[in-house]
Amino acid sequence: MAERWHVGREIPLALIITILCSVGSGIWYASATNARVTVIEKTLETQVTLREDIVQIREQLKNLDRLTQRIETLLDRRSDAGKTDRTTTIGKEVQ
Repeated sequence: MAERWHVGREIPLALIITILCSVGSGIWYASATNARVTVIEKTLETQVTLREDIVQIREQLKNLDRLTQRIETLLDRRSDAGKTDRTTTIGKEVQ
């Protein structure tokens, strides 16, 4: 009859406890690492969203700058036109 594998009394209890503690520590470390990775992933998602927001804000600023330049150009034209034509709609000269 073949011998079955078994834990004998010759294996010290301290060795078994040490191995169990090592395995438990490894599982605990892996769990903590998983939690850290999860936090980092959330942070990266937030950064991607912030970058997209920054790109949109930059585009809006460019559009506002173009609009401001158009308004300034129109105001300059009106100002220049007002200097040459000093009459009101009634036909009287403006002082």
